[in-house]
Amino acid sequence: MSRKRQPFPIGALVVNTGRLRGQGYIWRVEGYHPVWAGDHWDESRQAVVCRNIGPLHGKPERGDDHIGGIFHYRPETKELLGAVKPAHQMGLF
Repeated sequence: MSRKRQPFPIGALVVNTGRLRGQGYIWRVEGYHPVWAGDHWDESRQAVVCRNIGPLHGKPERGDDHIGGIFHYRPETKELLGAVKPAHQMGLF
């Protein structure tokens, strides 16, 4: 693993950022993993390893197989849970 500073501490709760801010699931940071760059592992870039712990709003749908799963994401697609703002579109409903 690279010596680069990790954007989230292990165990932190994160949510989507950007276009999907305020939507989707809550994730717990499990660790970091090098990114696959096509023909080799890129040790200089790290994916954040997240466990899905449930939906951000409401109850999970029956049979939602994402909950409990572990997924790798680019760190810039996630932010700490306390920083989340409602989605811009929610005011239109």
